[in-house]
Amino acid sequence: MKGLYGIENGELKIEPQDEYSFIGGIKDAFATIPENLSGVWAGLLDPLGMKDSLDGSRPSMDENKGENEQSELDSLRRHFPKGFHQMFSFLLFILLYVPCIAATGVVFREFGKFYGVVFVAYLTLLGWSTATIYHAIMVTQSTLWLLIGSGVLIAMFGSFWAYGRKHKVDML
Repeated sequence: MKGLYGIENGELKIEPQDEYSFIGGIKDAFATIPENLSGVWAGLLDPLGMKDSLDGSRPSMDENKGENEQSELDSLRRHFPKGFHQMFSFLLFILLYVPCIAATGVVFREFGKFYGVVFVAYLTLLGWSTATIYHAIMVTQSTLWLLIGSGVLIAMFGSFWAYGRKHKVDML
């Protein structure tokens, strides 16, 4: 253990180091900028790196994967048998419904229980109806679910409009 701290035979052993140069450190830092920026433009144009895999010049995401990654893809295919649009509708719901507990707690503390419940209900209904409308259009082509999701959105925004008029809330 003493060797870890540079202590030999009861004495602290200090090895001389090169002299520190602040300007040299700055020069070294600036020298790395061109190399680090070399892939920025390609990353901005294709942030997920999908362009090459879609045109066939690079192996697809399914190929060259380890056993764990392949099992994850199999799990996704099992849970979303209707494909990409079914997964995307699920993601719409996940991204739009109630945020983290901390943000929800802040709304409850700052605006009170009534508006906190309205906040949670609004975001949950917004996420559900948006995902339902997308799923109805892209996956099932179901007019019934399209109308139900649209009806929920219209009722929700209509109730907000009526509440705003009753309590003289100026929206613009």
